[in-house]
Amino acid sequence: STGTFYLLRPNRFRWDYETPNEQEIVADGSRIYVHDKELNQVTHSSQKKILDGTPAQLLASEQPVEDYFRLSNRDEGDGRTWVELVPKTEDTEIVKLRIAFNDGKLDNLLMEDRFGQLTRFIFTDLKRNPQLDYAMFRFQRPAGSDFLQVD
Repeated sequence: STGTFYLLRPNRFRWDYETPNEQEIVADGSRIYVHDKELNQVTHSSQKKILDGTPAQLLASEQPVEDYFRLSNRDEGDGRTWVELVPKTEDTEIVKLRIAFNDGKLDNLLMEDRFGQLTRFIFTDLKRNPQLDYAMFRFQRPAGSDFLQVD
């Protein structure tokens, strides 16, 4: 998948996926909304419940990362600085994260779930501290969409 990720700390983010399927994910500080544009369907849940032990919690929270994860340095031999994070919460979908920095910039994030599936996020064209409008992080329900609460 490809798309754009916006982050406004604390606790607000937005992912606009472009391919293969258009989707937007909006976290407004209390709820997360996932809009599948092809299905014209929105699901929404408690943000705290969904984020525990995930990379989004790591990026969006103001709390120290050590509050949520056990950290260790890793040497992958590729010239990047790697950190491994294991969630302190036992009942999360994610069992391990590995984050790579290249020249001090976020480069890769590897996420392993409890089924052994590995998801890789590759970050490109990073812009630090852009001016973002809070309105970007307010979900607007599309007319005629199915609207499903899942908590």
